[in-house]
Amino acid sequence: MKIIEPSLLSINKEKALEQINQIRDFGLKLVHYDVMDGKFVPPTALKTEYLKDLELAGIKPNIHLMVSKPDEWIELYKNYKVNSITFHAESQSVEECKRLLAKIKSLGFLAGFAVKPHTDLNQYKELFALTDIILIMSVEPGWGGQGFIPDSLKNLEIANQAKQQHNNIIIEIDGGINFNYIKKLYNQIDWFVTGSWFFKNIDRMGQYLSEFKNLK
Repeated sequence: MKIIEPSLLSINKEKALEQINQIRDFGLKLVHYDVMDGKFVPPTALKTEYLKDLELAGIKPNIHLMVSKPDEWIELYKNYKVNSITFHAESQSVEECKRLLAKIKSLGFLAGFAVKPHTDLNQYKELFALTDIILIMSVEPGWGGQGFIPDSLKNLEIANQAKQQHNNIIIEIDGGINFNYIKKLYNQIDWFVTGSWFFKNIDRMGQYLSEFKNLK
């Protein structure tokens, strides 16, 4: 199923509850939830903020761990109603990635791994049969509002090749996504993460979502 997935990294903190309710009223059931530790990427971001508000609104977060030691963070979310947890493959060895994917699945969540725009996804072919989600970063992780990096399309092509062999894989993209990119990449991606564009246009998002449903 193809979805637009709002990134809470760009939510208006002064209007957070109002905007979460707007997301609910649009009929969206999933949001992107960026967690940063100030080590894997310089900034820090969400930890557990808004998770109870999301639960009350009937919305599940897709947790994106941009952290240097994801194993230390996974347990933090086991008692929340989470849809998925994705970590960066670059933060540990392939063997450790395998163990983390299994650990996340054991908690009842979808499990995924992410790669930066200039990381060669081919390094992680061993994970394709084990993962639920491949998250292609189309900006350098850590900051919202960046422009789309065209080099990330190489990894998107590899992810789609992986999906031909493992058709259960969800391909997710995050970074610089607006409606033009959604239309351009519609046939190659399942989950479109969008932060800045979504929240800047939240009062017109109903129209965009209606158009999204009619894309082919």
